[in-house]
Amino acid sequence: MVKPGINFTDLPKIDVILISHNHYDHLDISTIKDLWVRDKPKIITPLMNDVIIKKHITDAEIVTLG
Repeated sequence: MVKPGINFTDLPKIDVILISHNHYDHLDISTIKDLWVRDKPKIITPLMNDVIIKKHITDAEIVTLG
């Protein structure tokens, strides 16, 4: 794995997370959880990814597509 180009603490406020699919490099629950705690962004994702996310972030605001 390559380190990210920016530290998490240096990220600006995140309003929306757009998830394309559930491979580990596109659906990193740890990072999504950290963003949720910090910014409460809306999460937009294809059907069934919402189930994965809700297991870890029960109060997440999720919009499902498809």
